[in-house]
Amino acid sequence: MSAEPNIARAAKSLKAKRQREPTPGHAEIVRMAAVEAASRAVDRREMIATAAYFRAQKRGFEPGHELEDWYAAENDIAEAQHHDLMIAGADTP
Repeated sequence: MSAEPNIARAAKSLKAKRQREPTPGHAEIVRMAAVEAASRAVDRREMIATAAYFRAQKRGFEPGHELEDWYAAENDIAEAQHHDLMIAGADTP
């Protein structure tokens, strides 16, 4: 008995399975990207808030430097993320 019928049956089964799984449309892909972007924005904001808190803590929470702490924390996080991207890019051919 030849293996061809089994291969043909497997190919037919795979084709049927692919037809059952809907491919996300453009609108769904855009929605998923928006959800991912919102999630990353929340994560980034939380990282900045934490970094700003620790900067303020180092100063003894002296009032009047809140924006300075926030901007410095934003810069620190942006630099760290840029550094991570550069390292990740260096690893890829």
